[in-house]
Amino acid sequence: MNQDKPPAAARRGRPRDPERLQRILNAAARQFHEQGLPNTSMDAIAAEAGVSKMTVYSHFPSKEALFIAAVASRSAELMGSEMPSMDPLKPKQALMAIGRAFLRLIRDDQVVQHHRILFGLRDAHPEVRQAFHDDGPDRMRQALAAYLAQATRQGSLNVRHPDLAADQFMGLFLGMGQLRHLLNLGKPSAQEDEALLKANVALFIKGHGPG
Repeated sequence: MNQDKPPAAARRGRPRDPERLQRILNAAARQFHEQGLPNTSMDAIAAEAGVSKMTVYSHFPSKEALFIAAVASRSAELMGSEMPSMDPLKPKQALMAIGRAFLRLIRDDQVVQHHRILFGLRDAHPEVRQAFHDDGPDRMRQALAAYLAQATRQGSLNVRHPDLAADQFMGLFLGMGQLRHLLNLGKPSAQEDEALLKANVALFIKGHGPG
């Protein structure tokens, strides 16, 4: 019998409390980080958040939905609000901002653990793997592609294929430093990441500058 099935009346009750919802998401993130997706129980999440199991199910219909929400919440927290304010006439500044946000995302210990959990799922839970892709890296890639197209129209960059260029720019950050981090062999220092960021932005602008 599945112990993580929602109670029949879980969707009824009081309006959602944002502070309580955040406690649930924080507890879920910690539990998933420590136990993985298969071994985490909704009972443990409810206990850590200080709420009933029914309260957890009033927000999330399944453990998988809660995992997706926890990933999305962490991604949004790390990416911040830098992307919407990028100036198409200042490509170096904008690329530094989005590169820094992407590094913040991929270097985060919780996000790296999410990667490990998802790789361990293999073919199981495709909706969870798709949501991780859509809510984190791909959302950033789409925002960057839109920015590159806008900057090209404004004449500050010359990018023929914005989607491909956005993919290439983000790929510049996924080198040996990130591989070592995924393998739990240590991650680059803040100084190393800053040097990588500046080098990647300089390389990209050299290849896509207006001249």
